[in-house]
Amino acid sequence: MDDHPSEKQRLRRGAHAKAADSGVERHRLDRELADRFLAAFPPDPSKILSFFWPMARECDTRPIAEACHDSGMRCTLPVIRQDGTHGLVFRLWQRGAPMRKSRFGTMEPLPQAERLEPNILLVPLVMVDMQGNRLGRGAGHYDATIMELRARRDIMAIGVAYDWQVSEESLPSEAHDARLDGLVTPTRVILFP
Repeated sequence: MDDHPSEKQRLRRGAHAKAADSGVERHRLDRELADRFLAAFPPDPSKILSFFWPMARECDTRPIAEACHDSGMRCTLPVIRQDGTHGLVFRLWQRGAPMRKSRFGTMEPLPQAERLEPNILLVPLVMVDMQGNRLGRGAGHYDATIMELRARRDIMAIGVAYDWQVSEESLPSEAHDARLDGLVTPTRVILFP
């Protein structure tokens, strides 16, 4: 794979085509994924969880956040920085609190919501391999953020995926790509070395 950017685009197109075929059972798979995550990582009120509001074809992590929130754990949602720098900040999410639509069409807490740094990051992806290399949407927001957070504190970056998003073959990876610490699918939990 000599030309990583074009190879990544090809892989994204193929994954999006598979996602279009799997819409019927997505709700059931999201529930199974949440159950598997919560069994492997029971809610811990001393930690802060970041989840994401799903975009088209992404796993829905809201059931995980709701269970963690109901157990006393603080939960955050990512917000694109407004200062022009690359990456994300995290704002406190509370069930029923007002939110607004982001420029990507997802929901995010209002600017006055408390800013927090998560210990556990649920990370969206298009594809992932068995070494923890993640293929995202291509903007690099999560890669930059994971590296920035790791420079300051211990975090767990956990990819969430449907099983068909897991590649047995290595994905192209570049120096700016942040590897995941773990992966949760509806059928398995994997911790990467």
